[in-house]
Amino acid sequence: MTHISFILHCIPPKTTHQSSAKIFKNPKTGRLFVGKNKKGVETKNTLVQLLIPHTPEKPLEGALKCVIRWVYPWRKSETKKNRAKGAMWCPTRSDCDNLMKMFGDCLTRLGFWQDDSQVAILHFEKLYSDNPRIEVDIEELE
Repeated sequence: MTHISFILHCIPPKTTHQSSAKIFKNPKTGRLFVGKNKKGVETKNTLVQLLIPHTPEKPLEGALKCVIRWVYPWRKSETKKNRAKGAMWCPTRSDCDNLMKMFGDCLTRLGFWQDDSQVAILHFEKLYSDNPRIEVDIEELE
């Protein structure tokens, strides 16, 4: 049973897969089309660069359990009382499912698994803390 666990020391992005798709208007024809905005593409490329050193030699197989912890830096407006707790749940945007969609696409692209449909158990957390990071824990289930 293979297990991959690592921490990406970065400020987690708030840009999501959904927000990276944007409706554009062709200036010549006036027709609308869905494309990728620059910020979404840049965010995905940054995540891929951060993940490359942790890419397994071969994709994980079978059913997987995936635990992701997205830890943002404290908001400037956060009270000292809340900061004294060390960490606090993040109830603001972006949505967990949209953040995981982009992150899961990056994991698939780099070959952490063959297809994201293999993820049978998914646990995604968003928090505020003094130490921003993305924690990743993926294991093969028996």
